[in-house]
Amino acid sequence: MEHLKDSLNKTLKSTDLHGVTAGLAEVALDSLLEKGVLKDIPIIGSILGLGKAAVTIKDQLFLKKLITFLSETSTVDVEKRNEVISKIESSGKYRVSVGEKLLYIIDRCDDFEKAELVSKVFSAFLNNKMTYDQFLRCTVAIDKVFLTDLYEFINSEWDSIDIADEPNLLNTGLVGVLGPEVTVEDQWDHKAGNKYIVEGADFLIFVSDIGWLIRETLATKR
Repeated sequence: MEHLKDSLNKTLKSTDLHGVTAGLAEVALDSLLEKGVLKDIPIIGSILGLGKAAVTIKDQLFLKKLITFLSETSTVDVEKRNEVISKIESSGKYRVSVGEKLLYIIDRCDDFEKAELVSKVFSAFLNNKMTYDQFLRCTVAIDKVFLTDLYEFINSEWDSIDIADEPNLLNTGLVGVLGPEVTVEDQWDHKAGNKYIVEGADFLIFVSDIGWLIRETLATKR
């Protein structure tokens, strides 16, 4: 774990990633090993260095998610990556390094599609469009929501909606819950059986701050 953490830190802070493309995530392990493709990328070289016999199915799936993540991160130049990550790590605010945290996050992704979404949010952080804390909160939300529901959410335009219309978004961090406004008045119809008139709307959900950040960052992703 320590070696992988250091390798990912080195990859993010000092490695040119322009040769890493999303298509390489589909390259067979044999090709990666035999042709030496991507072996110069520290974190990938560390995994491939285990050799074909030692690389498990889980390792191969992680490698696919990792390559997908790095392909998007390559859009941010290495100097910028080094500057932003070094600033976070020297702040003393976080016990876990950026590299180690990303290993946990990428490993937790259901598949390479979620890894791609996480990488887009990470790139937004590197480009100062959100704070590191906001990035971490975004990854938690992405982890909790079903992918189809997430795509529908980021491409929708509502800011609040009846809770019954989007129940799957509850407890993801993407939305908050707004209770009904209930009004109670004296019953004006003396023939009615009720003493009071009680009126109120249904529960609503509204887009949270993290939800808005994810929408703004990923709205073009389909």
